[in-house]
Parts: sequence; C-alpha cells; structure tokens
Amino acid sequence: MMIFILIILIFIFQSCTNDINEFIKHKKVMDELFGPCEWKYVGKDSQIDNPAITITPPNSEEYVLWNQNCTKN
Repeated sequence: MMIFILIILIFIFQSCTNDINEFIKHKKVMDELFGPCEWKYVGKDSQIDNPAITITPPNSEEYVLWNQNCTKN
C-alpha cells in the first residue's frame, strides 16, 4: 500500500515539474526582453491582454487569475 501511494506521489510530482520548468523558463525570457516583470492578482478576468496563467474549465470560457506586468511593454 505504501509503495502504491509513493508511486502516485512521484507521478504527480513529475507531471507538475514540466509545467513549472516551462513557466520558469518563460518568466526568465520575459524578464530579459521586457524588463523586470511581476505577477499581479486580478481575480477572475476573461479579458486576457498580457501573458497570463489561463484556466479553462470544461463547461466555461477561458479566464485568468494572474496577469504578468512588465515595465517595458
């Protein structure tokens, strides 16, 4: 039983690691191109102007909770 739980936890961690690495790589590129960038909480916002972390529920339209704001746009 313990091995089964450990395998599930490793699988979840590995599947999230790729997304986190991609996010960090994109953040570094944006910082280099557009100056220091920061993430600002905007609440549930369906107007996606800036690069953002999008959420797409199965039965609804895409929206964001965080927008990336950079000093050099």
